[in-house]
Amino acid sequence: FQHDFDAIGVAASFGYVRKQNPGDDPNSTTDLDDLGADDYQGINFGVNMSYAGFTLGGSYANILQGNLTEDSGTLNTSSEGQSFHIGLAYDIGPWRVGGGYFYGESEGSLANSEEDTSNFATGGVSYTLAPGIRAQASVIYGQTEDEGGATNEGVVGAAGLRFSF
Repeated sequence: FQHDFDAIGVAASFGYVRKQNPGDDPNSTTDLDDLGADDYQGINFGVNMSYAGFTLGGSYANILQGNLTEDSGTLNTSSEGQSFHIGLAYDIGPWRVGGGYFYGESEGSLANSEEDTSNFATGGVSYTLAPGIRAQASVIYGQTEDEGGATNEGVVGAAGLRFSF
């Protein structure tokens, strides 16, 4: 959905996915249905609102029933989890500057009650050089932590040109 209400722009989306459990893990002879595995299901939605050069947006996703794997007749991992993202951008003339934040968590090992987590913060700027040509630069900081407490973190920067026709 996308519509302008006078000076306010609104865009929204929603999605649902379902995949029937085939019953068998391709790496095993065990029937996952016999172990109590559910069908894969997920939902997502997002909203953007714009006014006077500002755009605020956010999204949410939830894997309600995730992919499961098994080993020797025991369910051991799941991709169930959820995430959200929020961002803000400002356009002034040919310039656009913005930033955002993402958080996500997933089940991982069924033997561990903790969650795998991810956190990312982003920032960027772009400049319209000509119709259909934008110079862009961005930086991303990210951190992940697995259920055992091991963390990884890093910073990535990127710059380039974007062409659209």
